[in-house]
Amino acid sequence: MLSWELWGSYYGSALTSLTLGALIAHFILRRPLGDSAIIGFSGGFSNLVLLGLPITLTYFGNEALSPFFLILAVHSIIMYSVSTFLVEIARVKRTGTTQNTNPKIIRIIWAGLQGMVRNVIILSLVLGIIWSQTGFELHDVIKSFLNLLGRAGIPAALFVMGAMLTQYKLHHSLGAASFISLFKLVVHPLIAFMLARYVFALPTLWVGTITLMASMLTGIFTFLLANRYPMAQGGASSAIGFSTLLSMVSIIIVLGLLTP
Repeated sequence: MLSWELWGSYYGSALTSLTLGALIAHFILRRPLGDSAIIGFSGGFSNLVLLGLPITLTYFGNEALSPFFLILAVHSIIMYSVSTFLVEIARVKRTGTTQNTNPKIIRIIWAGLQGMVRNVIILSLVLGIIWSQTGFELHDVIKSFLNLLGRAGIPAALFVMGAMLTQYKLHHSLGAASFISLFKLVVHPLIAFMLARYVFALPTLWVGTITLMASMLTGIFTFLLANRYPMAQGGASSAIGFSTLLSMVSIIIVLGLLTP
C-alpha cells in the first residue's frame, strides 16, 4: 500500500533541503549555478542503504521495514533525476553565456530534460524499476554475475572518490563541505520531522523512521553526479567524508531525541 503522506514527509523535506541549499549557495555564497545544484543535492540525498537500513532496523526493528522500503524504492530515481535536471539547465545556460547567446527558457528546460533522459545512471534506475514490475526472473548465472558487479560498485566508487580527494586541498572545500553537512544532518531531518508529525500526522513509528532516514550522512551518488559533469567535485567529495565524521555525533543525538 502506497502512502502519499509518507512520501510527502520524506521527499518534501529532501527536496526542500535541496532547494534551500542550492538557492543559498547560488545567491548568498555566490557559487555557480551548477555547483549550487550539486551542493543542494548533497544536502538532501541520504546514504540509506549502507547505513540507513542497518541503523533503522537496529533501533526500530522489523516494523520499520514497510516505511523504509516505500521510501527507498524511489529514492535514487527521484533525487538523482531532479538534481540532474537542474545541473543540465545550468550547463545549457553556461554554454549560452559562453557563446554570447541567451537561450529561451523553453529551450533550456527541453535541453535539461534531454540531458536527464540520456543520463546512464537514470536510465539504469528506470530500466531496473521496469524490469522488477514484469515478474520475469533472470537466470541464476546472470543473477550471480550481476550481484557480484553490484557488490563491487560502491567500494569502487569510494576508491575513486578517495583518489579524487588527493587532487583537492581540504581547506579549499571545507566551507562547502560544512555547509552541505549542516543541511544534511540538521536541516533535512528537522524539516522531515516537522512534516511527518505536524503536517501529515503520521504514526509515531513512521515519524521516527522518516526522521532517522533523513538524518543519515550524504550518499555516494552526490560524488557520482559531481564527477560526471564535472561541478563542485571537491565540495561533494569532502562532504561525504565530513558528514560521515559529524554523523557519528548527530545520529546519536537524533536517536536520543526520538527515544520516548
